[in-house]
Amino acid sequence: MRLRTDRSKFDNNISLLFIIFLISIGWLYSILQVGSINSLSSFADAGPGMEIFAFINFLLFKDPFSFESSLNFCTTTDLLWKVWDFFKAFTMWVAMIFAMMLPCIFFVLKKKSLNNINTLRFVFGFIWVWLIFCIVMVVFQWALRSTGALDGHMVISNKYIAALLLALVATYQLSNHKVKNLQSLRGLKNKTDLKLCCGTAISRSGFSFGKVSLKCCFPLMMTMFAFGLMNILATTFLLIIMLAETSSGHKSPATIASSIALYIVSFLFLVPIINSIS
Repeated sequence: MRLRTDRSKFDNNISLLFIIFLISIGWLYSILQVGSINSLSSFADAGPGMEIFAFINFLLFKDPFSFESSLNFCTTTDLLWKVWDFFKAFTMWVAMIFAMMLPCIFFVLKKKSLNNINTLRFVFGFIWVWLIFCIVMVVFQWALRSTGALDGHMVISNKYIAALLLALVATYQLSNHKVKNLQSLRGLKNKTDLKLCCGTAISRSGFSFGKVSLKCCFPLMMTMFAFGLMNILATTFLLIIMLAETSSGHKSPATIASSIALYIVSFLFLVPIINSIS
């Protein structure tokens, strides 16, 4: 009996360590992304709040551009993309999914009795849904960049559009549709059983959980176009919000706070434009 219990704990640890490994890859990529920003001006071009890294660089190296290099392996500043540029963009989106979405299922699975094979089936079913999302986002990113709607730092260049996007997502956060998606997510979370005998059921449950989480969270992911696709501060902000929502399964204070924050940032995007007009 004790041997079986020890074996179960070992299975739990191996499964969770694998998820932590994927999460670490996502965050390592995001951190290296900050270090590879290739800017003609400053980190501020990479999105709101990124100025802090120029300040940190100045304090450490007396040079606000010391982290900038020509490496830029995460994305491309060109309007015309080559095959390699599509691959870089896809890798960037996958890293964001690993950094932001996998922590959400980590805390869900942490409370379950796990089986290594079944857990992997669940995780890969979940990831498969978000990989489809990544492909769609790469095409969308390419379309925006090729038309100039997305600048070289992967930020929406038109502040009106960026403000509108954030306001729409803020409204979605308070909508009944969001509440229904959160309730569906909570229902699936409670039903998830990784000790089931049949692997196909496990795969479907991971795929189903991924679909519901996609419906629930993809508007928040879309805000990265306004914040900047290389904005690690926005990545952290969104992670906190999605973790809180996944854990609670209802419209929590974090959901309401995120909506208020998005409305505020949306307004701040418009302030310079209003001032220039007046």
